[in-house]
Formats: sequence, C-alpha cells, structure tokens
Amino acid sequence: MPFYPTINVPDEKRILTNTFAGYNHNLKIADGEFFEEQNMCSDDYPVLSSRKPRGLVRVLDTCQGIIAKDDLYYVNNNRLYKNGTATPVRNLSAGEKQLVSMGAYICIFPDKRYYNTVDPTDYGWMDSEYTSAGNVYIQPCLADGSSFTQTVSATEPADPFNGQLWLDTSITPNELKRFSEAQSAWIDEVPYTKIKFMTGNIIPSDFSAGDGIILGVSDPDLASKLLLSPSSTASGPPSSQEEGYSGFFTLQALGGGENEDDWLVIPCPLNETINTTVQIKVSRPVPDMDFVVEIKNRLWGCFYGNRNGKTVNEIYACALGDFKNWNLYEGLSTDSYTASVGSDGPWTGAAVFMGYPLFFKENRVHQVSVNAKGAHRIDDTLMRGVQAGSSRSLAICKEDLLYKSSEEVCIFQSVFPKEISRDFGDEKYSAAAAGSFMNKYYLSALDKDGEPVLFVYDKDTNIWHKLDPLRVKQFASMGSELYALCDYDEALGGYPIYAFNGTTGTLEESVSWSFESGDMYLDEPDNKYVKRYDIRLKAEEPESIRLEIQYNSDGVWIEYGLAGGSAQCTGHSSQLRTYTIPVLPRRCDHLRYRISGTGDVRIYSITRTEETGSDVN
Repeated sequence: MPFYPTINVPDEKRILTNTFAGYNHNLKIADGEFFEEQNMCSDDYPVLSSRKPRGLVRVLDTCQGIIAKDDLYYVNNNRLYKNGTATPVRNLSAGEKQLVSMGAYICIFPDKRYYNTVDPTDYGWMDSEYTSAGNVYIQPCLADGSSFTQTVSATEPADPFNGQLWLDTSITPNELKRFSEAQSAWIDEVPYTKIKFMTGNIIPSDFSAGDGIILGVSDPDLASKLLLSPSSTASGPPSSQEEGYSGFFTLQALGGGENEDDWLVIPCPLNETINTTVQIKVSRPVPDMDFVVEIKNRLWGCFYGNRNGKTVNEIYACALGDFKNWNLYEGLSTDSYTASVGSDGPWTGAAVFMGYPLFFKENRVHQVSVNAKGAHRIDDTLMRGVQAGSSRSLAICKEDLLYKSSEEVCIFQSVFPKEISRDFGDEKYSAAAAGSFMNKYYLSALDKDGEPVLFVYDKDTNIWHKLDPLRVKQFASMGSELYALCDYDEALGGYPIYAFNGTTGTLEESVSWSFESGDMYLDEPDNKYVKRYDIRLKAEEPESIRLEIQYNSDGVWIEYGLAGGSAQCTGHSSQLRTYTIPVLPRRCDHLRYRISGTGDVRIYSITRTEETGSDVN
C-alpha cells in the first residue's frame, strides 16, 4: 500500500461579532467597538443600527433661543414666536437667550421680559423704573393713601382720645402710635407716607401693590426724612441708582392714571408735608444674572462680575411665585433672597436636580437647600463642575444629571460626579450643549480644531455613538420629540430646527452612515490572512453598502464592497440576509475595516474567516 505525503492545511477559523458596543476612540478597543462612527445608534442593541431620519421643522433667520411648553416657542429676529406664530413680545436684544419656564410664563433673559402662554395679553417687563419730573408732594397718610391728622412731639400728648395718632419723635426712626381707650395705652401703628407725582402717568401700569421697590434720591435732606441710606451701603440687589441715597420699601398702595396724578404709599414715618422738585427714582429692578433656573415656584439666579465698581459673587431668588420681585424684604418666608458666596471664579452653569437649585463653577458646585420658612442654606462642595462655555450641557436623563466638565462628561447621581466619557480617548471637547429624551443624552460640542461633533449616550447600556458634525446650540423636549436649534446651515440659508425623532417636519431623504473598527490583532504576534466577511443585516439600500480594509496602518483603504458586485447574498431582498464578501488574502500584522452605506440598516452580526501565519515578517 503506497504512502502519500501529508499536507498540513493552515488552520482556518471563523470569528463572530454579534454584540456591538458603540464608539470607543482609544488606541486599543474591544471587538464590536468602533474607533470612528457616523450616524449609528443603540436603539436595537445589541444589534447595530443607523439613526432615525430627522425632521426639519423650520429654518430661522437667527439662532437665539428655544423652549418647549404647551407648544414649541423660539426667538427669531428679536421676537418670540409660538411655532411659527408671532407673539406680542418683540424688540428683544440681539444674541442668545435663556428661556425659563415658570408656571404658564416664559421668562426671557437677559432682556428680563415675560410672556403668559395661557393669556397672550399678559406680557411685559419684569423690571420697571420711573423718575419724577416736576413737583412731588409728600405727606403722612393712612395705608390706603388717605390723609389723617397726627400729633408730632417728643412727649406723650396730654388727655389723649380714642384713636388719636401720635408720631413719637423722641425715637429714631420716629414711631407712630395710636391710643386705645380700651387698653388705656399707646399701641404701635405702621406709619405710611404718600408720594404724589404731579406729572406723568406710569406708576399704576408698571407697578403693583405688594411690589418690593427701591426709592432713590440725590438730595441728602430729603433722603434723611425718608430714612434712605447712601446707595453704596444699601444691601440686597443693587438698583440702577448708582449714586445718592436709596432704600427698600414694599408698595402698600398706588393709584393715578389718565388725567390723574400718580401716587404711591410706602411704610415710612414722616412728621411733615413736603413739596419738592427733587427727582425721585422708583424702581423694581431685576438683577443681572449669568444663569437662571426655576424651582419651587421661584426663579433662582447667579452673577459674578463687576457691578458699579464692586466685585459681585452672588446667588438670588425672586419672591415666592413672583418673578417680578427680587427686592421684597418683609421678614417673611415668601421674601426675595440674596446671598454672597466666597468661592472664586465665574459661574459656569445652573441646573435643578433632586429638588435643589445647583450653581456650578469649574471646580465646585453650590447647592441651595430651599427652606419653606425662608431660611435657605447654601452648601459648597469642591468637585468637578461645569466647563466654562458648556453651561447648556446640563441635562437630566432618567433622573440623573449629566454635564460636560473641563476634561470629561460627568454623571451626577447623588454626592459626587462620575466620568462616563472614557470612550472619547484623548480627544478634548468644549462649548458643549446637550439635550435628553427618554434614555438618550445628546451632546453637541466642538473638538480641538473648533469643528462640531454630535454624540449620543445611551444611559441604559452605557454606550456612546458618534453621529454627525451637526452643531446644536440649544435643545428642547416636548411630548414624543426632542427639538434641536442648530447653527447656520449654508445649504438651508438659515438656522434649522430639527426634530430628532422624526415625528414632525420634513424627513431626511436618506441617512449616510459608517463605522470603522480599531486596529485588530494587536495582541497576536503572528501574521494573519483574512479571507472573507459574512455580514448579516437588513438594509433599506443594500446596493450602497461597501466594505473597506486598511492593512498595517498604511493609510490606504481597499474596497471590497457590496456595491462592486463581489458579494454573494442569501435570503430575499426585503428580508434579513447574509452577505458573503470574499477578500483577497493578504498577509498582515494588523488591519482595520470600515463599513458604510446609506438608508436604514440593522447589522446583526459580522463574521470574518481568517488563517494564521508565522511571526516572520
């Protein structure tokens, strides 16, 4: 019996990848992760799929602000619109806006304007200011502004009668007292002063009873009579009165109108009637703020910078339920609130999380514990804060707060933040804006070269995907949709608003997608021969799909794609199928592959057939 030589057949193996873990831009990544991506998502995880087509809702002339309430609202050409319909709020300043929701209202910063989405006739300015011109008549009065007679003396009147009013000038400030015959004693009474403006009709329309106002004058004698202090020493949010004398008061009553002199009543003792031409400034200012949020029926804001020659580093809150009043100080739990903080550096962002307003700097967070009795407390925690310029990256995703810090993307769950962006590798990003919908966190940022990039993070799977270079400036979610106000698009000739879930607007005709593996076989010293790829997928446009391979990092991509007709297909064209793509075997130390195409696609598995050679180069 003859003996024949034995031929050693090289070992051939098939390696299956059927779980796809998204974007990973590190030097060494796992099978099923991708060093580069475009428009892939984890909607069907562990299946890899292309993102949904977006809907183009409309194209704006300017990119200023967006918010979702009962409908989609945005600022375009310095005017507020409700989903294409102009509102009466016009002549806003140029530039980006912070649109903050408080009940039915939209509060617009830095313009300090408001609009009632339920009652469109209710709109205007949060702050107000009036300066007298001409004669001003000042006299003691009752709470409703009516005149009365009082005894002014430093000693108690002899033989007082029931209800008699006595202004005790032996005490500074003077005290008003009313005699009670039933108690045979003088009872403290709140003194009021009426200020009557002999010209102008603006007070009743711009102010309301209960407003916290700042009264300012330049004359020291009048200031003394009205118990005003030098403006430089006044506490609380500063008024527009930069010099002279000022004081905080609560408007008790006011009146006037067409063909009538305007007047107001403040709680203040006065022992004489005054007729003067000294200008009196009445203001209800809203402080300038870097960032504003709403929580527990108040607006909360922060400011860092120079104001009237002084460095200011403060946190503010409006009066309970009243975004017009930031200077209401009556010793009540509903008062306005102002507090200075000692941490250094500018504010970088603000958010509401777990019932607390949070104010961020790059290296810390200030948490305000809101107290129902008004005894609010500010806690200062040293930690990774929000990156300067990335204030809009703050977003709540499935009960957790996510944001872009100086170096990474963080998730803040309770006490300290945790990094979730190690998959970005050494790439650094800035100027981030984010939005969330369901379990997805969308992050638009600029890379080190200033080029835009859009990511999406799946909080359920902890997987990142890299989308496209769409530059989103602001997000807003409403119902089943996430809206994105984007930077200028030359092709569209304006600033588009996209619906990311595609439930509204004009849908994209087709989505281009791609994914690229990292360098493979980095742990294996032997050379390899890859013979074919079996790609199991379901595609809308299979003829557009192509496979490319780069060997040994030589920078040259060799195409073997489906579009070239080299692939063999099993299964019907409208069903799930497997493409077998033969590859010309080439000896290599390592390689990477790239698959790309257009249209809707779902990739279930990628199997590669390979042989192993020796370690001889």
